[in-house]
Amino acid sequence: MGVVPQLSRLFSSEIAIDFSLKKRTLVIVPARDSRFVRQKVTELSQYGLDYIVICGDYLEMPNVFFREARGKWDAINFSWGLIDHSKEIIVFNDVDTSIRGLNHALQRLQHEEVSMVFGTETVTKGPQRSWFALMNRLRSIIPVASSGELMVIRKSALESVLPIPPCLAEDTYVLFKLLEKGKRIAFEPRCSCSTVRTVTHEEEAQYKRRTVLGIYQALTYSKPPPLVRFLYALLPFISILLLVNGRDGFSWVKGIIHGFAAILINDESSKW
Repeated sequence: MGVVPQLSRLFSSEIAIDFSLKKRTLVIVPARDSRFVRQKVTELSQYGLDYIVICGDYLEMPNVFFREARGKWDAINFSWGLIDHSKEIIVFNDVDTSIRGLNHALQRLQHEEVSMVFGTETVTKGPQRSWFALMNRLRSIIPVASSGELMVIRKSALESVLPIPPCLAEDTYVLFKLLEKGKRIAFEPRCSCSTVRTVTHEEEAQYKRRTVLGIYQALTYSKPPPLVRFLYALLPFISILLLVNGRDGFSWVKGIIHGFAAILINDESSKW
């Protein structure tokens, strides 16, 4: 579930992206169906950024390409053949989100020796509010998981990890493969996406199961640094500590355990 907030909420300073950066940047928007596509196109037009939408529905709009909804991993692989060779920076952005602070991520990619920058999620309700409060503290120290809602990557770095295998956590797969190759990754909390993914604790448990399963899938396809692998080896056991967060924590633990169990029984699910 996702909601695109009103475009009037965008700060004018966020739209002021350097012109030279705009010309070298392409936004790729995976869209399972046609919902939110028009709103997202309007938002990206406000930024003045070139974009490609990979949509699971037929939609007669410029730069919107049909692709059967198999998964975001497949949409990214498909989009590679559509990228203009003049583009150097690729932004992946979910269709049902609203971007804030993109200029911060673009500037870091321009001025620092980083291959990828990922932002955070701005959540106004539901169990994920407290989840990201915890996760962002951890991600500021160790890049244990990426954020597919908004991910900025050099085109050359993206090419080095393609094609992406069937994986529910395609964003974290890209992160792990770049870490495996010794590339530098940056977490930029000033760059974010406004979205709603879950409202109830049952929805949160189901969502956490899916994301955790996807992360373990990504681990089977990659070899990130030993510390990252060690943390995920311990996750099913140390997740019990999350119960101190009450009902939120219970939904996280439930989802984590179920996601870990799914990878043990070789759950091949990678469908969007």
